[in-house]
Amino acid sequence: MEGYLNNQPIDFKVSDKDFLEQVYNHEIKFGNGSFINCLMKTINTLKNEVSQPMITHEIINVINYGEDNNIVHVIKRKNKQIEEQKTSLFPDLQ
Repeated sequence: MEGYLNNQPIDFKVSDKDFLEQVYNHEIKFGNGSFINCLMKTINTLKNEVSQPMITHEIINVINYGEDNNIVHVIKRKNKQIEEQKTSLFPDLQ
């Protein structure tokens, strides 16, 4: 994907599965004129000492989003509780 960071064009990858799922399900409109506030990881890589650094941007967590001058919307997160069955080594002591 392409966007802007500090008024500079960048390419980025979105790894936030909840956000992507909501975009794919058309619950969130994300396209031209959209903006996101997010946690982003930036990686600088050098292949060798004389090459230009390769910079990659990965969106880890989208906090909120909006379009143009519209109101910012908070991302709805799924409840990620995992039920675990615990077995006791000492069932008589419970």
